[in-house]
Amino acid sequence: MSEEENGTPKVTLTTTPQPPPPAMQLNMQITPQGVVLTFPVNLGIDNATMAQLVKAYLAAHPELVQEIVKQAVTAKQQELAIIRHVNLTKNTN
Repeated sequence: MSEEENGTPKVTLTTTPQPPPPAMQLNMQITPQGVVLTFPVNLGIDNATMAQLVKAYLAAHPELVQEIVKQAVTAKQQELAIIRHVNLTKNTN
């Protein structure tokens, strides 16, 4: 006995695959007054609040602090090497 014969209508379900949601686009614009983050909503943050956010984030991620320090030391070492080179070339002439 089929479903239609016993009075129950036959229902067929079909599904359509949903496309993946679009990737959220984040844009950061740094200005002298602070930072504007654009990600479907604009949010303006003044420098004091941004500093507070950055400090809190870096406190939670000390490995980033180490990376920043290493980059600063490398930059200073390169500057010192240039200064030494300039001084040596001045002394030999």
